[in-house]
Amino acid sequence: MVSWWSGDGNANDIRGSSNGTLQNGAWFAAGKVGQAFSFSSDGDGAVIPHNNNLNPQNPGFTADFWMKGIKNQPEFLAAMFEKSHGFVDATGWAFQVETTTGAPSFVIGNGSGFPAIIGGLDVLDGNFHHIAGSWDGSTMWLYVDGAVQGTVANSTPANNTRALNVGFAWGAGTPLRFFRGIVDELEIFSRALSQAEIQAIYGAGSAGKCKPQCTSPPPDMVSWWPGDGNANDIQDSNNGTLQNGATFAAGKVGLAFSFDGFDDYVNVGTNIGSIGG
Repeated sequence: MVSWWSGDGNANDIRGSSNGTLQNGAWFAAGKVGQAFSFSSDGDGAVIPHNNNLNPQNPGFTADFWMKGIKNQPEFLAAMFEKSHGFVDATGWAFQVETTTGAPSFVIGNGSGFPAIIGGLDVLDGNFHHIAGSWDGSTMWLYVDGAVQGTVANSTPANNTRALNVGFAWGAGTPLRFFRGIVDELEIFSRALSQAEIQAIYGAGSAGKCKPQCTSPPPDMVSWWPGDGNANDIQDSNNGTLQNGATFAAGKVGLAFSFDGFDDYVNVGTNIGSIGG
């Protein structure tokens, strides 16, 4: 894995050093795993500076993410994740979705055009879907929810030194194709993941993958409330409920519970009591 943007309250790369910056009204909302990037209007997005590791190169490449949206997109195509792909030079790569059908697509430029794969599933149905695209040195693959959507030959990807964008397309310098919805757990790998590996990511669902640089919890832990966008107990079943305006904010690790010091708290039932009350 080269980079991983979990969207848990910031646009930082928790695997590498390619930290991003939110644009305009982009913010965070409940995602598939913890928090996610949330885009609701034209101008929203996240920009990640160029790094050569973000380009397809031998021996291979994979990018994947979770997304959720509906058919309220402002243009005929909406760009969810893309490396400033542009028809001015046919470079870069992109994941987009067709507004009327909800069909996702994956393209990688080759210097003269964009070999493309168009999926057969409607992903603009208001549910979370896992999207992945890979390149193994000669062939591109598109997966939706772990299922292969198609392949196309492409032996010579044409790369660029422009930014990586989330939620919109580069548009030759004029941002366009803004995506309205949620994008979560964006990742880039320096090889082509197998279908089994992609299915494992999809199968993990809301549990997600183990984040790097973590410490194993001590033995005999009874409960654990990370506060990553909900009050769930990820160790046991003592899930909580927010009370009187309690919410979430950037924490030491991802998101955290946020209280106003007046009457906010989290009720976790009679077995435990309350947090912050």
